[in-house]
Amino acid sequence: MNKKMRELLAKMEQKRTLAKAFSEGENKDLEKAKGVLDEIDELKKEYEIEKRLFESEKADNEPDEEAVKNSTVDKSKGELDKKDAVKEFAEAARMGFKVKKTMTEGTPADGGYTVPDDIQTKINEYKTAKSSLLDLVTVEKVSTPTGSRTFKARANQTGFAKVGEGGKIGAKATPQFTRLSYEIEKYAGYFPVTNELLADSDANIANAIVAWIGDESRVTANQLILAEINTKAAV
Repeated sequence: MNKKMRELLAKMEQKRTLAKAFSEGENKDLEKAKGVLDEIDELKKEYEIEKRLFESEKADNEPDEEAVKNSTVDKSKGELDKKDAVKEFAEAARMGFKVKKTMTEGTPADGGYTVPDDIQTKINEYKTAKSSLLDLVTVEKVSTPTGSRTFKARANQTGFAKVGEGGKIGAKATPQFTRLSYEIEKYAGYFPVTNELLADSDANIANAIVAWIGDESRVTANQLILAEINTKAAV
């Protein structure tokens, strides 16, 4: 597999993620999802053509049996005489075992420039634990900026007392109620991104930004809930 084939596979994977995003959720857009799937089909065709070219070039460059037979090294001629080996070792010792300059991957000018860098534009994520505190509170959608709700106050109930035949029944504390007011507040922010980045980036930068914005909402809610808990604890 050559570099172009790997790039095409990466693009197809990014397009699949984008199509899935368009086909799910409240703001899904099936037309855009279909358009992205059509783009994937075109990339598949391009990949198949590149694959056939790659395999054809590979087959042309493979040596035939005759070439392999002619290139076989005669081990008897290639073996180093023991005396020559001892002589070369002694000569190297006298020279302080100085290493001759050789081609190496670690030095750019000595061949390092020919080794491609392993660079991926695909956006990966570190392993992390993300939890939302919204599960610990009651969330209610409202249609007005202010209002109030009535709640039954918390109380320790002790249960009924045992009463004998003809005995007097004792009074119990009745439920108490409280009023909780609310006022809507707005929290917002924006992320400046150029059209050139969205258009030219091989990575699915749009999905990454959408996910980042959603996570900002989760962190904002967590901070508000923790602040309220700390306020109640300090009272």
